[in-house]
Amino acid sequence: MRMAIRRLGACAVLLAWVLALGWASPLIVYADEAEQVECVRGVTHYVDAEPQVNELLGIARAHTLVDGTGVIVAIVDSGVDATNAHLAGHVLEGRDFVSDGNGQEDNDGHGTAIAGQIVAQPIAQSRLSGVAPGAHILPVRVYNTVQTEGGRPAPDGPSIARTAAGIRWAAENGAHVIVVAQSVAEDDGSLNAAVKYADSRGALVVASAGNRQTLEKGEPTEGARYPAAYPTVLSVTAVDNAGLPTDAAVHGAHVEIAAPGQNVLTTWFADGNCILSPQFPSTSFSTGYVGGIAALVAQAHPHESPQMWKWRLESTALRAAPSQQSPLVGWGIVAPYDAIATEVTPRMPGPPLPGAEQPAEAATVGRIPPEVSEDPLAIRRNYAAIVTPAALFIIGVVWTISHGRGRLGEKRAGLARKA
Repeated sequence: MRMAIRRLGACAVLLAWVLALGWASPLIVYADEAEQVECVRGVTHYVDAEPQVNELLGIARAHTLVDGTGVIVAIVDSGVDATNAHLAGHVLEGRDFVSDGNGQEDNDGHGTAIAGQIVAQPIAQSRLSGVAPGAHILPVRVYNTVQTEGGRPAPDGPSIARTAAGIRWAAENGAHVIVVAQSVAEDDGSLNAAVKYADSRGALVVASAGNRQTLEKGEPTEGARYPAAYPTVLSVTAVDNAGLPTDAAVHGAHVEIAAPGQNVLTTWFADGNCILSPQFPSTSFSTGYVGGIAALVAQAHPHESPQMWKWRLESTALRAAPSQQSPLVGWGIVAPYDAIATEVTPRMPGPPLPGAEQPAEAATVGRIPPEVSEDPLAIRRNYAAIVTPAALFIIGVVWTISHGRGRLGEKRAGLARKA
């Protein structure tokens, strides 16, 4: 019965997303030849395609307003390989907490992949572009790699102490958004203090809600993960190719927003680009996308606080029940254009407006769309409730197929294991 309820809820979330964005179909599949390419470090390869997230989330429409120019996004991760052609001119000198350096080195590839999701520039060989192509990346290297070649944990792998220090350094050195595509089960005082400090310095920390595949032995498969669970942090989970919640992610009350995390076309070391996580979603990559979208919001509203940026992203996210936060997708799937253009009002159902008391009637009012001409989103949301019963059966079939495919295993999920 519990599983049936989860499936029904997932179907409702997908239906709201489909109607709000006006898709003929939410499933986008890359060409077979692109799917079959094995990404190997040292072998340059380019996929001549646009990331599917551009269409899924309406990135082009958001870019009619802003593109991230002037915003600094810190990536607290494995470093960023600044020699990748897609990243040329958009990676600043950062900090290396593993060894002496400026953060522009990446032996693991995870940080470089996140950077490409955010600022990748189209080049002659590929149309890959980031969700905030005008932004600049501040690389903060806090680990070298997760495992040695023999599969053993690396001695210079992820650590809470270095991650906390990296967040502090990023906040001190001009970051507006700090992406932490990592998570741990331990509520650590230094990590909590670091994210509070970042908020006080005007930086929004965006962190992954956690992947079940990366849990240590004995760790719970549900419940809070850190730093995502801290109040000032925007906690991001993943949805699959069909826009549905995934059993690959850690669920719980700490989940605040969702984004696509599957079939991610992004930068691959210094070697062009690659499609990552083709079989199941990764919250690392969902966090990368939301971090880039947060940069768009920061550019559009430079005088607002990080908590206001967070509120914009959460309150405008697409969900079936406007007043309810779900342990599967939080406040819903991120909606970039709405987050940028929405009117600030405490009457918006959902998370309370920072610094304002939520009115008692907020849960019963409709969402207040941005005042823009020819905006189809309001119309689609109004009729979403009418067609929901008729569409649930079809969406349920899609969910079942997607869920089944998600168990086939992932051949190229090496970079998804950090979150």
